[in-house]
Amino acid sequence: MRFLRLYWLPISLFAFEVFAAGQGVIAGLIILVIFIWFIPKALFSLLIKNKEKAKKYALRSAVYFLTVAAMIFGLYLNNQLAEQRSKIVIAALDNYKAQNGRFPDKLEELVPKFLPKIPLAKINVYGSFRYYVFAEDRHTLMYVVVPPFGRKLYNLEKKSWSQLD
Repeated sequence: MRFLRLYWLPISLFAFEVFAAGQGVIAGLIILVIFIWFIPKALFSLLIKNKEKAKKYALRSAVYFLTVAAMIFGLYLNNQLAEQRSKIVIAALDNYKAQNGRFPDKLEELVPKFLPKIPLAKINVYGSFRYYVFAEDRHTLMYVVVPPFGRKLYNLEKKSWSQLD
């Protein structure tokens, strides 16, 4: 039971940060709580010679610090996944153009001949690729790096990445 009391909140916060929010804000707030609440409480407990309470707050500091590290690593892996998957989608778009003389109007036109299905960019709520056709000679693939802004754009004609926001 003590295990659940100690770990349910950090695990929930990790899941929310990595699979829903994806911004790093929760990780930053947890760092503040560690340095403003847990560490001072642990030090004060040591000062008044209450080793049991000091141990409790030190353990919580460690658990939440590891949670922050896991969050940052999870966000990093999600963005690496998006980069790898974007290369696959870009290659399929280039193959489509090589066969048809133009880029498709929608990503769905790549299925099933060029891709078995359109992959998610990331494993979170902002995980899908977006594809924009602005004109016959301007096609852009986009995914969100840091929601709700922080979008990464790939111009298919120029074959170059840019950042928006």
